[in-house]
Amino acid sequence: MSVRGARKVGWLVLGVLLNPLAALACPIEGAADQGLLKKPQTLKLPPTSLDKTQLWDSWLAIKQTPDGPLFIRYVLSATVGNYLPESATVNQGSSLYQKIVERDRHDFAYLRVFTSRDRGRTWQDEGPQLSLPKGPVWTGGTIFRGEQSKVFLTIPERREGDWKQSIWLANSRDGIRLQAPQEIMTPQEMQRRAQQQNLPYDFLSDANGHVSAFRDFFSFELPASRSGQPSKVGGIVAAKQWVNGELLPTFAQLEASNTELTQWQLRQPIRLEKLDLPTYELEVPNLVSFGERQLLHFSVSYRNEAGEYIRGSYAAESTAPLG
Repeated sequence: MSVRGARKVGWLVLGVLLNPLAALACPIEGAADQGLLKKPQTLKLPPTSLDKTQLWDSWLAIKQTPDGPLFIRYVLSATVGNYLPESATVNQGSSLYQKIVERDRHDFAYLRVFTSRDRGRTWQDEGPQLSLPKGPVWTGGTIFRGEQSKVFLTIPERREGDWKQSIWLANSRDGIRLQAPQEIMTPQEMQRRAQQQNLPYDFLSDANGHVSAFRDFFSFELPASRSGQPSKVGGIVAAKQWVNGELLPTFAQLEASNTELTQWQLRQPIRLEKLDLPTYELEVPNLVSFGERQLLHFSVSYRNEAGEYIRGSYAAESTAPLG
């Protein structure tokens, strides 16, 4: 897949958002001229925080039911008391408190679900749906296959002071209540495949100053084409690749090779021009289709001169998924 003209944007469409519960349809710079959006609507969505609970990265899935579409929003959550004791003397309105919250919440993340049965006008909090005793749960994606919902997750494990991330799959009948997940992809396995296929991925290195990347798995389905190409299930995952001796962030492409979606094949990395930023990471990808055109959304984070993390949202038009 190649992408053209990555641009920083203020809002995303049906994307995995830095503000996870922002409007479902919002303007993108230049989108009106391209005919990508009709009149946008700002809908009433779930809160961006609950009492003593942090909510951040999320993804949206729409399940077709006999009663109409069911909007399901999967949201990373963490209870503040777990990693910042209520007795802490840090003022909750201070910048230090916010830094502690944003830094440590990933270590205690679980998956919470919100649903809407009126196309996003009102939302129901379904509560926590997946919490693991050994560690956190990070973002993923959802595919609906008949009566089954396939929910993909990133599950990290602390090893030698670094997060080692792998992709897991949780089955569900309704898309809300999840069964115990099973591991389906590891960075070590994908690194071996990359070497066998002579692909420039590096799923294990932190040589560019950021932790190794094999996370934020976004899944999508491509319908059968008019030219006779069969339908495909694809995935995009945050990764790194070597370009002219430099380790750069990228997104890896994968394609499902069985109907259970437990086996995946590596494809070429997404070709994305290097951004004019300090050493940075690409995260939480999301692909939205408009006919034969696709718009790739993603977030970018980097450290400024003061050592603070800066985050932004970007969008770029893509041309050939799984190409």
